[in-house]
Amino acid sequence: IRGAQSKIQLNIYEINKVSLVQELVEKIDDGLTVQILAEGHPFGGLSKTGVESLENIRDAIARQRRRNPSAQSWLRLMYKTDPNTPRRYPYDHAKYMIIDSTRAWVSSDNWSQTGHADPGKVGNRGWDVVVDQKALATELNRIFLGDSKASLSDILEVGARTEIPTSYSAEEQTPQ
Repeated sequence: IRGAQSKIQLNIYEINKVSLVQELVEKIDDGLTVQILAEGHPFGGLSKTGVESLENIRDAIARQRRRNPSAQSWLRLMYKTDPNTPRRYPYDHAKYMIIDSTRAWVSSDNWSQTGHADPGKVGNRGWDVVVDQKALATELNRIFLGDSKASLSDILEVGARTEIPTSYSAEEQTPQ
């Protein structure tokens, strides 16, 4: 994140690691384009920290748009927006980031306290790979843009006044 110069695109299942969210907020406040697709209904629901993290990102994007109405940053949730239309996937369980359209970060871990544990804390066994290869970044960008189209029935565009959803039922997750 720190090395990004112009654009960050992130697809993430859980996003409640405060230090990583703060880095994204700083990039948004610095004027970078930050586009995020996050799971709106992770198993067990969004944690309080998860909701606060998404609200912090939402608010940073709103500030950016007030300063620059043509800013291209956005936050979208994969979320069942229409009860009569099934989601494409039970969960958006992806964890990858495209940086400046040239570098890709792919991970097995969520952005959580256990997924990326602080030094000295207990966390999960996972891995992260950063690949500095435009071809991979381009392919992930194609997938990212396809999965996050605002016109899709299971995408919730989070605007300045959007309340972050906090609950769901298991039936809402099951594709028909």
